[in-house]
Parts: sequence; structure tokens; C-alpha cells
Amino acid sequence: MTTTTLTDRPQLGQWRDFDELAALQDVRLPELAAAAARSPFYRIRLRDGVPGTREALRRTGFTTKRDLRDSYPFGLLAVPRQRLATYHESSGTSGEPTASYYTEDDWADLSERYAVDDFHKVREGKNGGGDPWHTDGRLFTGVIRPQ
Repeated sequence: MTTTTLTDRPQLGQWRDFDELAALQDVRLPELAAAAARSPFYRIRLRDGVPGTREALRRTGFTTKRDLRDSYPFGLLAVPRQRLATYHESSGTSGEPTASYYTEDDWADLSERYAVDDFHKVREGKNGGGDPWHTDGRLFTGVIRPQ
């Protein structure tokens, strides 16, 4: 089984404008859809074929909160469980659990993206005392913004 690794993912700055980003996304879409199709949920949803274009992807429809709950706990998982670094679940206000999971590569990618984003915010003076949620919120699974 082929798995995506951190070095396979597009890196920040790999595109200069929206058109370049869209072109990169178009090239990577079939690979991404094929990876998603390894999950039981998307294997069923994509039974008519992995979308190879934006239009084909639009026709597959959005994944809803109900889909997440109905696939609980591992129906959306597209990698072997042994690759999971963390598993989270939340019942939110509904009382119905929703699962999410991350591999080590996912965490490395998220950490790098947050670090780059924070660097730009600090450099631009936008992460001063009035916006503590951005940095502190990542200690949790969701972002918590203080009132």
C-alpha cells in the first residue's frame, strides 16, 4: 500500500498565486482521492470512480457531520491503525461521538504550518496581546477563542 508522507505534500510557497495553486491541486487530486478511497466510507462514496477533476469532485458532495458520526469510529480512516499517532473524539453538544485521528506525518505537517503562520503573524505584528487564541488554541483539538 502506498502512503503519503510529509515530503510528498505541497509545501508552503510552492505556488505564487491562485492559478499556480489551482494547477498544483489539479495535478494532485487523483492521488488524494485514491488515498481517501482506502477508507471504508470513501470506498463506498467513490464506487463510481475516483474523481480526477474538480467537476467530478464537486459531484461527490460534501462530507457531513452525519457522515462522520455514522462512520464512527474508524470508517473514515484511510491508513492502517498502527500508523496513528493520536486519536481524538468529541461528542460536542449532541452527545454523539465524532472521531478524528492523526499520523506522525499529519502532526509534523500541522506543526510546520502553524510555525510558519506564527512567524508571519509575529513579523507583521499581528500576534500581539489581543489575539492569544491563535497560539494557545492548538494545545487542544479545536481552537478556543477567549471572550
